[in-house]
Amino acid sequence: MASKEEIIAKTNAAREARKLARDREAAAIHVQKCVRGFLVRLRIGKEIRQNLDVKLLEDQPKNSLELYKSVRRYQSVCRPQIRHESEFDRLDRLARVLTLSLDQADPKKSYVGVALNKDHVQSWISHMKSLLATFCHNISLINPESSQGQKHLSSWLGALTAFTKTTAWKVFQKPEYSALAKGMEKLSQTFLTHLTSSASMMQIMKSILLKGLAKGSESHLKKTVLMAIMTLVTRPMPTEKHLSALIIHSLSGTLHFCCLFTCISCLFTYFNCLFTYISCLFTFFSCLFTFSAVCLHDRFNFRSKESRA
Repeated sequence: MASKEEIIAKTNAAREARKLARDREAAAIHVQKCVRGFLVRLRIGKEIRQNLDVKLLEDQPKNSLELYKSVRRYQSVCRPQIRHESEFDRLDRLARVLTLSLDQADPKKSYVGVALNKDHVQSWISHMKSLLATFCHNISLINPESSQGQKHLSSWLGALTAFTKTTAWKVFQKPEYSALAKGMEKLSQTFLTHLTSSASMMQIMKSILLKGLAKGSESHLKKTVLMAIMTLVTRPMPTEKHLSALIIHSLSGTLHFCCLFTCISCLFTYFNCLFTYISCLFTFFSCLFTFSAVCLHDRFNFRSKESRA
């Protein structure tokens, strides 16, 4: 017959075995949940990207509300900073489509027309802040020396400049919507303030200027890109904080490229002045020598005449 200690030991061992089995089952369920969730997210993300690609490849003007819903779903699976070339291409097409939609006077075709829908206006504003910040963040990740990088840079800067100024919003140039122009101007300033404060636009513009201007002896940025960058950085309200950021981040980036040529030009000017100064010294001493020789010659002739007399 088993003793009391043996019965207690067997009971504890059975309890530990049951607890270990429960822990193993919970761990297996957790692993399966993570794997299945990951696979489902991949499948849903692929479907969302394919749906957006179909809408971006359509030739006719898109319905702004349907495009807005597709882009919002895409943002739920898209990270703010993308490091894959396919995502760069997708964001490039998206920026071009959104910029071209602003030329439509019909609010159903223009992307800013979603702001006229009271059911979506608040979510559209936060969505636009996030989307413009995504464009801004990814500018710092591209290589401006490549042709593909130049293409992405032009698209994203075009979208940033278009959505931060209402002059490109054709919808609000119509008489029935002209009364909303002032409110839309404040909205575009809100986008610009978000870019400068939360998206670090000034620092990003400085980094792209240094990448494009400070490497090698030639500029890798097109004139249109430089104009877009300078338009963006000078567009916010001229406060003391903005002016200091403009000087520190943007103007320093452009001046960095010019300083080398300025220094070289100054060196050439300095050496040119030095050679000119040395030439003037030689001329002066040559004139002095000639004058001394003439004086000595005249004095010698004068003494010769006196001695003869």
